[in-house]
Amino acid sequence: MTPGWARQVRLLAVALAAALALSALGPASDAGAAGASGGTPGLALPPLAVRSFHAPNDVRALAVRDGWVYLRGGEGGYRFPVRALQGSLDEAVQAVRETTEEAGSPPGLPAAGDRVEGIPYPIADRATLDGATWLATFGGGLWRQAPGRLEQVPGAPAVVQALGIAAGTLVAGTPDGLLLVRAGESGGASAASYRIGRVTWDGLPSDHVAALAYAAGSGGGRLWVGTFDQGVVLYDGGRWRPLPLPEGRARWITALHFDGTALWIGTENGLYRAEDLSVVPALPGVKVQALVGQGGRVRVLTGDGLVEVGPDGVRALPISLGARYQVAASDGRSLWVGGSAGLAAAREEGEPIRSTPASGHIPPAWITAILPRSDGLVVGTYDAGIYAVPDPLGPGGVGSGEAAGPGYRTLVPGVWVNPGALHEQAGFLWAGTLGDGLVALARGAWTSIGPDQGLAGADVTALAGSGRVLWVGTRTGLSRVDLGAEGP
Repeated sequence: MTPGWARQVRLLAVALAAALALSALGPASDAGAAGASGGTPGLALPPLAVRSFHAPNDVRALAVRDGWVYLRGGEGGYRFPVRALQGSLDEAVQAVRETTEEAGSPPGLPAAGDRVEGIPYPIADRATLDGATWLATFGGGLWRQAPGRLEQVPGAPAVVQALGIAAGTLVAGTPDGLLLVRAGESGGASAASYRIGRVTWDGLPSDHVAALAYAAGSGGGRLWVGTFDQGVVLYDGGRWRPLPLPEGRARWITALHFDGTALWIGTENGLYRAEDLSVVPALPGVKVQALVGQGGRVRVLTGDGLVEVGPDGVRALPISLGARYQVAASDGRSLWVGGSAGLAAAREEGEPIRSTPASGHIPPAWITAILPRSDGLVVGTYDAGIYAVPDPLGPGGVGSGEAAGPGYRTLVPGVWVNPGALHEQAGFLWAGTLGDGLVALARGAWTSIGPDQGLAGADVTALAGSGRVLWVGTRTGLSRVDLGAEGP
């Protein structure tokens, strides 16, 4: 099995709780008193199959045991047989790639990040080959120390995290795959005389998932995974294909939006538009906080306000927001933004866009996620939980000319919802939380799913999917949750 495939497949059978109605979240108008708690733990879910994926190329530790080379990344471990290192260097690179399989870490595998005092960089690991000591460093690459001689090995990346010796080969783990280091034809008289072969595997470029976008279709559809600082990869038909974004902060992904034709990519250094594997800049230089598709265009929330990008170009929208707002959502008619300043609402009625503060309709809280629904909004917060909120621009809402009380109700108390991590699918409301895993909510009850049930992590950062397949991004990997045939 190739690394990056399922780390674990577990069936989660949750015992049915008595008298729980597994129907979709009811309208906010059912709430009763403002702020009343409408959610209780104990929601029953249909059987779930959870399969998790992790970045295979971040090799942090390795060891040679009983004819195998064991590797450990951020999560779990892999191994390949020592016999794969036989043959030429090019043959060994191919053989290692093809024979690697998932495996638990063996006893005694060095802990990632062990350091010793040494040369001008922190030492990650050391090994002995051809009468010399080899040093892996954080920031200084790979070094060879022979009597009276200390040399940096040319061609090695800056970060080398782990070393091992097998079949006369120095095996080195890096954040971007494996190095196989051997003496050249002239022998190993100096560091420059050694040849380096590189092994990488298809898979996630990083375990830290920042954003997801999904397009349903045959063969499981297409999933785009945006990572914290390693760009975007397309998962299509069982293959992982990276998108060619520029180096640097353009690979720090903040938001993704698929409009049916193109993928819009928000980054720390600009907005990009991608069709298949072709990527072009759409709005260079801006720090994108959120993306919202509306009317065939994309609205871009930045620290300076809202910008609209469409077929006829780019225009700034006349709505004053500022850096206090970090998330946005739309139902095609209205636009909502949220952040540390609370909630604001806007409806396009010709020109200009009219903006109305709506914070009186929610408890004082930092808004981190907004999900428009036919009867209002669901909002996620840091620390204050999840709430159902009447439409601030609807009858009786702010800006309607009618006096209105708050009208909100608590759906799940106390959880910390990650930015943009609210999603409705298969009759459930799903929320990605900071530390409480994936929260599922249906009428009157909720529950959470975490690492004990096979989820890649408890810090859930992004959600996407359709039908009975839900994709869950975390800071420690990606999970696919199959919801089974039963529905709420």
